[in-house]
Amino acid sequence: MTRSGRTLQVFPDAHRRQQVLRATRESHGFVLGTGCLTWDEFVDALGGARALKRRPCPPLAARAVMAALAQGLGETPFGGFIQEPAFARAALELVLDMKAGRLTPRELQDAAEVLPQERRSRLRGARPAV
Repeated sequence: MTRSGRTLQVFPDAHRRQQVLRATRESHGFVLGTGCLTWDEFVDALGGARALKRRPCPPLAARAVMAALAQGLGETPFGGFIQEPAFARAALELVLDMKAGRLTPRELQDAAEVLPQERRSRLRGARPAV
């Protein structure tokens, strides 16, 4: 079986892809970037959310959902901070970081057990129900 001279390169983000394309251009004078994708572009090319019949959720809508969920929490170790827009942003970042690291709520709970006592209550208040 013969192999074509084309290679697909997948980069974590657009900045790193641009670095490689610039370096290649400087060394070869010309670069064709059709085989260089970011991770998101690669997933989209495979079907991504479309294949699962999911629609993208804009960041503002995601924060609004987190803020609405926070309103129904009742008393938490975060006190009145849950009413602040910064809480919704921080909670969304936590969820996205957990998704990116494929961290389950149970794994987050297990990780909380090694924290100092004064920090455990905050993490327990932030974790989703297991």
